[in-house]
Amino acid sequence: MSKGTIVLVENADEVREILEIMLRHEGYTVYSFSEHRDVLSMARNFVIDLFLIDMVQRPCEGIALLEDLKIKENLYEAIMVVGKNEVESAYIAVKLGAFGYLTKPFSFEELKTMVESALERAISKKQPVIPVAVKNISV
Repeated sequence: MSKGTIVLVENADEVREILEIMLRHEGYTVYSFSEHRDVLSMARNFVIDLFLIDMVQRPCEGIALLEDLKIKENLYEAIMVVGKNEVESAYIAVKLGAFGYLTKPFSFEELKTMVESALERAISKKQPVIPVAVKNISV
């Protein structure tokens, strides 16, 4: 059984393939894309828990994708991957609802920890709220 569904958006083929293999090895279902534009239909048509979006080459596209996904209004989370000089873009992404960001280069342990935390939050958003009946008690 999958621990969660992740959409990975990374334009560097080798990095995308390595991340996909490592995340699958951890028990996640992973769909990977090289282009930001290919992701929106996936979000509309499948149950996704987490988006892992690379912004290193094209930070404006990453921000636009985050806006289009409407992270704050939906039941999934996003982690942005940024370069050392793109912290401002990461800050904007977090304001738009991203769970957090990782700065390249990062270790797989850092990624794994953040993915686990983001998925916990995504899953908690999907939990139904059970109303509690309150009885009037006379003393």
